[in-house]
Amino acid sequence: MNFSVRRVDKDEAARAGAAVFRLQLGSWFGFMLPHVDVRYSLDDRRLLDYRGASNLSNARGDNP
Repeated sequence: MNFSVRRVDKDEAARAGAAVFRLQLGSWFGFMLPHVDVRYSLDDRRLLDYRGASNLSNARGDNP
């Protein structure tokens, strides 16, 4: 299964010293499953946050 990664910086992210990347599955899976956006610090390359579906749950058991 292939996937793509592309940079989708938003102006506010770049000004805040971060880079935003979008991860998406290739072929027809990409149309059926949502993408995930990840934001990394430009200074130390740490993952700051992500947005999208995952297998991680919060304290209530929700998958926001």
